[in-house]
Amino acid sequence: NRLDTAELYAQKMPALAAQLPLESLREARLRRDLNQALLAREPERIWALWQEAVEYTSRCHLVDLSLRTGAVLARPARVRSQATYDDILSHCPRLWDARIGALFGLQTVLAPAELSALFAREEGKSDVPASYRQQLRKARLDILRARLGRVAADSAEAQSLYTAILALAPDETNAGLNLAWWHYRRGEDAEALPRFKALYERHTGDSAALGLTLTYARMGQL
Repeated sequence: NRLDTAELYAQKMPALAAQLPLESLREARLRRDLNQALLAREPERIWALWQEAVEYTSRCHLVDLSLRTGAVLARPARVRSQATYDDILSHCPRLWDARIGALFGLQTVLAPAELSALFAREEGKSDVPASYRQQLRKARLDILRARLGRVAADSAEAQSLYTAILALAPDETNAGLNLAWWHYRRGEDAEALPRFKALYERHTGDSAALGLTLTYARMGQL
């Protein structure tokens, strides 16, 4: 093929090597091979190709494939998936969409506390654009909401997630209501009352009105 021919010329005539499009030809072949492996869902081959890529091209150039690669690798080899996402964060400092994709991918392999610390490091950087900060906030909210759907509504973990969501989005009605009812069901009227009252004053619907009425009644203030 064209790459084999170009590499042969480069070996025989080193003076011409700089004029040959070896980088683009290698990347084109790698994209082809990765696409074939992705379609065939061959994680071992995908991993071998991905490791080979670092020898001659920037992984940032392949970031669109890398994210799909990580999704395939996550099932049979979560550690490998984490290494792929870590590579993006290490080697692609200003590809903001790619970094968001890597953070989403890492939610499958990192513990919640580790993922939260990673987001905090990203948010603490001084040289990132405002649009990336907005993406980080949205990504954190999406991940927290997804986790919330996997835990019992009355659990301590749910309360922690409601609180985390409200810290990022104070006006989020569902999290606010759920947290208010969480406190009410535990008899924590001093915590539930101001939450129901704030939600009621924002005209968020019957649930806040009911919670406010029941809390006042239980406190003997009706």
